[in-house]
Amino acid sequence: MYNASFEKEGLIFSPVDYDFNRLHPENPQAMYSTGLSSVQILPNNNWLVTDGRNGYSFELTPDDEIVWEYITPLKGGVSVPQFTELETNNNLTFRMKRYPVDFEGFAGKTLEGSDYLELDGDPSFCNQILPIEMTYDNDLLNVYPNPAKDVLTIEWESLVNEKLQIIDIVGHVISEFERSGGRIFLDVHNYEQGYYFVRTSRGATKKFIIVR
Repeated sequence: MYNASFEKEGLIFSPVDYDFNRLHPENPQAMYSTGLSSVQILPNNNWLVTDGRNGYSFELTPDDEIVWEYITPLKGGVSVPQFTELETNNNLTFRMKRYPVDFEGFAGKTLEGSDYLELDGDPSFCNQILPIEMTYDNDLLNVYPNPAKDVLTIEWESLVNEKLQIIDIVGHVISEFERSGGRIFLDVHNYEQGYYFVRTSRGATKKFIIVR
């Protein structure tokens, strides 16, 4: 992030050095673009960042935790199926900006979605990651160490045949199983680095991170 100064110093526009520098917590190149792009600092001090060349947007906390990620599902302005892998410049995105619910431009408007941007949109995973109402106390679910590297311990309030799901950041269920006893040791050494969720059949959800 450059200091917002544009005074001319000889033939070089200021600033001549960085005011401060911040990197993407998982992949520094994911926060780089040669053009377009935007950064918005939100009221809670999170950053809303868009990498314009790759159509990649995400929200980042002051502690460098990714809250959510989104890839613009358009190729040259044309919708593509969900989870399509796009190359640089396929889905150029000028910027992303969040408006508060009391934004004056919304007055008198009916804010209802019309359709999905992507083809074959499937929103079913949204309720798995960010349910509106939790049916079970999250404090009764625990995962550690977090971040994890090889083995993740999952503990929950004991229940016979508890169903557990491991979900990746884009909503794919990558593992699903039943266990009893209130504790398991999950082998995660083959998981790719990134953010995941563990979810019980009663609705408790906890996020964990895999590091390499």
